[in-house]
This record gives sequence, structure tokens and C-alpha cells, in this order.
Amino acid sequence: MSVEVRCPHCGFGNPPGARFCGRCGALLERVPPPRIGSLVLRTVVVLGIFLGIIAVGFAAGFFVLAGRLALPLVASPSPEAWTPTPALTPEPIPEVETPETPEAPATLPAPVSPEPSPPTPPILPSPTSAPSPSPSPEVGSLPRRLAFAVGDPGRSDIYVAEEDGSGIRCLACSPADEAEPDWSPDGREVIFQSNAAGSYDLWIVDGETGAMRPLAITPEWEEREPDWSPAGIVFQRSPRGVSRASGGQICIRWPSGAESCLNIWGRGPAWSPDGLEIAYMAEIGGRWQIFIYNLASGGIFQLTDCLSGCRWPAWSEDNWIGYNELVSPSDFRPQRIYVVRYATEDRPRILVEGNYPGRPAFSSSGWVAFNSDAGIEVVRVSGRDRRVLIPRSRFGGASLWAPVWSR
Repeated sequence: MSVEVRCPHCGFGNPPGARFCGRCGALLERVPPPRIGSLVLRTVVVLGIFLGIIAVGFAAGFFVLAGRLALPLVASPSPEAWTPTPALTPEPIPEVETPETPEAPATLPAPVSPEPSPPTPPILPSPTSAPSPSPSPEVGSLPRRLAFAVGDPGRSDIYVAEEDGSGIRCLACSPADEAEPDWSPDGREVIFQSNAAGSYDLWIVDGETGAMRPLAITPEWEEREPDWSPAGIVFQRSPRGVSRASGGQICIRWPSGAESCLNIWGRGPAWSPDGLEIAYMAEIGGRWQIFIYNLASGGIFQLTDCLSGCRWPAWSEDNWIGYNELVSPSDFRPQRIYVVRYATEDRPRILVEGNYPGRPAFSSSGWVAFNSDAGIEVVRVSGRDRRVLIPRSRFGGASLWAPVWSR
């Protein structure tokens, strides 16, 4: 079969037998057609070389693997030379006595997290039956000191005595009128009202040295009836010349020294134990009643609805409120003292009556001091153990009033 001859220069297909390219005139070299046998031989040779390479690779891998497997056999001694080593028996671990950890009381929960938690107050054993609300504890001694006013209103001085009524001495005695004492939270000073500067202002006297200083002199105002707590000093303020019986606006002097007046009017303000509320007395419909003012909300709650009038609220550290009831709306002599547990009891109970018991004052140990026609008396919150602590005869029959315990 004739095969055209391709030009090696331009690729033109020339007829068989042509010596020169019909397109570019280049000399044509005749290329013999490939032989089938030669092609087969080349293919077999190439395939053989490839398979040989694969076989050599497999053989090399086999010998390497066999060498690794044979290595332990060569290194191991013969069975005759091998002597079994006796098995090692572990020695018993001596038991160490670990001190027993005392179990936590059943009332305390087991810790559930390693994170520190705030201290938990002690859990008191719960009673087998729910008792009725009980009064303040009746254990312990009377507080350290008692301050009180001596003399008629408008011409009085301030005295102090020890907890048992001994050691009576005058703390603030001058021609001016000094009245309405109250102790500082640390029990070192006494705040009171005095007209030494012309109008009634608030003064402070050291309980030991008797050194006095005014809290502030405000000639245009009458400032009276202070009550001192960590929350501040609450008092009533009225324009100069207004009778003290009329009351005034309730104001607060904060620990920072700033002052603010509340939108309430009355007398005898007293702090709650938490410093969030103020009890005071105000006249409504011709009768004096006790009210509670909430500083956070500004709300006012009427605590009493006495037919003859109730006055002079006092607040204990464990939320008792005491006050006295008047003989009549026009007769301001007190005829009895009531106490009620604020926010937990609805009905007050009579603490004492007879001998015209006046203003109550709670101590931290469960005593209530009050003035009466007999002098300064004390009684338990339960109403027991009433007795005269300081008789009026010690002062020639002068009036004793406005007692207050040191804290």
C-alpha cells in the first residue's frame, strides 16, 4: 500500500515516490512505515521494565519486614538457656489511718461548688410548734446610760444616769432651755434642742466632757425634737416664733452634712431600725395620730386611729413601735402606753397604764423606759417587772420626761 510522503518542513502530503515537496521544494526523505513486530517488541520491553521495577520494590519491602520480624528470634536465647524469672508479688500497701472528717450538721447544706460563697448566718433549731410572736428578749442588763429632761417644758435641762439609775449628773445645764435629748449612734454624744442662740437650734454635747457645740445656727427657723441614727438626723422645723405644740416640717440632716425637708408635717419623728422609714405624729381632724413615712416611695401609712389621740412614737431595734394614748383630744395627759410589732401585728396591746405613763423609749436588751408622775420608770416589753428607776423626789418633785437609752 502506498503511503503519501509528508514534508518534514511544511507538512504537505506529497504523492508516493516524490523526492521533493510540491509546496516548498524541500528534499523529501522517505520514512519507512513502522513494523508491527518492532512495535510489539518495544511494548513488551517497556512493560517488562515497569513490572521489574514493581517486583524489585515488593522484594525490598518483604526483606525489610522479614528482617524486623526475625530480629527478636535472633536476640532471644534458646529454650534450654532460658530460665523463668519468678513473678513479683506486689507488697501490700500499709493502711494509713486517715482521721475521720466530722460530718457537717444536718442543717448545713454540703458545698456544691468550690467557688467561695458569702458567709451563711447560723441556722437556729426550728421549734417543734410555731409559737406566737414573742416580745424582745428579757435577758441581759440595762443599757449603759439614760438621758432625760428635768424641769417644765421651756425651762428644762438634760441629765444622764447609769443603767441602774445611779450616777445622776447634769449634762447640759444653762439658763437656756435644753430638751429632747437623743444619743449618737456610737453612744458618745447627745443631740438636743436649745434656744441658747435666740431660736431653737440643734446642739451636740459630749457625753463625758460636757463640751457643747451647735449643729447649725438658723435664726429664721425653730428646729426641735431630733432623732439620731446612722441614717442621719431627723427633726422638725418651723418658722421662728411658731409654738412647739403646732409641729413643723419633717427634715433630715444626712451624714454628709446636706439637708433635705420632706413633704410631711408633724412632731416627734423617729427612725426605723433600717433607716428606710420614719414614724411621726400629726394632728388630723382634731386628734393626734401616728403615721409612717416611707423614704423610698414617699408613701404615708396611718398606724393609729385613737379616739382620744395617740402621740410620741418610739421605734425599737427589733421593730416594736410604742406610743402613748391621751386622756382625751383636749387633755394631753397620757393614760396608757401601747406597743405593736410593726408589719407583723395588726392589734397593739397595752404595755402599761396608770400614773400617767408618758413617752416610751426602747433599749437593746428589752427594757422600755418612760416618764410618769413617779419619775422615770422601766418595764419589760412583756409588761412585767415595772419599777421606778429614778424618782421625782431626787429632783425635788420636778418633772422628769423624754427619757432615751444610749445605744
